[in-house]
Amino acid sequence: MRVPQSAASDDTWPDFICATCHGPAGDTTNTGIVVRGGYGSTRYDTSSLIWVVRGADVYPTGYMCDGCIDRAVSDGALEEFQTSLGAAETGLYLSEAAYHELFCHGARSAYDAFWSAREDSPYVEARDPEALRTVIEGMRYRLSGDEVLASAVSTQRSPLGWGAVNIGYAHAVAAIALGCGEADPGFETAAADWAQARRALDAQIDLASHSTEAMFAAMAEDTDSVADQDGD
Repeated sequence: MRVPQSAASDDTWPDFICATCHGPAGDTTNTGIVVRGGYGSTRYDTSSLIWVVRGADVYPTGYMCDGCIDRAVSDGALEEFQTSLGAAETGLYLSEAAYHELFCHGARSAYDAFWSAREDSPYVEARDPEALRTVIEGMRYRLSGDEVLASAVSTQRSPLGWGAVNIGYAHAVAAIALGCGEADPGFETAAADWAQARRALDAQIDLASHSTEAMFAAMAEDTDSVADQDGD
């Protein structure tokens, strides 16, 4: 893993040491999947970021300073998906990779919680993959209201953020309820399919939104033109 050379956050607390550069940090934690910004961070307090890389490219777990987060973001390894700071609206234009990892994070959290509570192994029954996928997606929609599976496209875009995690969680709950585990046909496969569909939906919503805006602009123009003619 490439360790950043710099040493620290703009605003730090003496008791928190960055696990990556070993400089001072705020109360911002890196779980290896998600980075949660906390007190002491100048730029990431109340923000959440998802790792879109895996393995050795992920920085060590523990506290993380703003400088190391900046580097990971700049390198394309971390992507912010939720924030309460300023006017920025994250969760609106996430990458396909971020959607994929958020979905997987939600699915695995449900999977781990279920099987750790049962203290046994997943039961997987051989079934028709496509029929099973249809049933799981139907249950997922009812549990999460997943827009990807909705029958109509809204022109209103809402920040997704943790919603992507909830959709992955709902997918796993549906799979487990049907006696499946990772072979449902697999959280990775489901996450890849969903992330691609979500990005396509984003483009569809933008197109619908822009078309609506153009329609209202044209109507306003026609109204102004009629008013000008009446004035003549």
